[in-house]
Amino acid sequence: NPPIPIDTFYEYFKKLNQYEPDAADDAIDIDFNSICDDALYDSILNDEITEAEITDAIKNLKNNKSPGLDNILNEYIKHSTPALVHIYCKIFNIVLETGIIPEHWTIGIIRPVFKNKGDTMDQ
Repeated sequence: NPPIPIDTFYEYFKKLNQYEPDAADDAIDIDFNSICDDALYDSILNDEITEAEITDAIKNLKNNKSPGLDNILNEYIKHSTPALVHIYCKIFNIVLETGIIPEHWTIGIIRPVFKNKGDTMDQ
């Protein structure tokens, strides 16, 4: 089999990171708006994030996953939780309060990984 042209490889993975809106988006917007009008939304979802919530979320991180732009593995986060949970809590609550999300948090990385299934040359 001939090697996959780099342009084909690039275009395939570029499409994975693109959002294509569809008719279901309108229904989601309607549902979201009705939830936002709910008093429960205002009371619970706008409460400060607690250290317990962060600790629980960190416990659920999966191991053996690729790191993000910061090269920090989930395992590092899990092991540092007792020492850093207070700092994580402050950071997340600042984001919640200001509505400003660090740009690096919005960037996703797609890394193609061959999992020994099928032909490496299949497109």
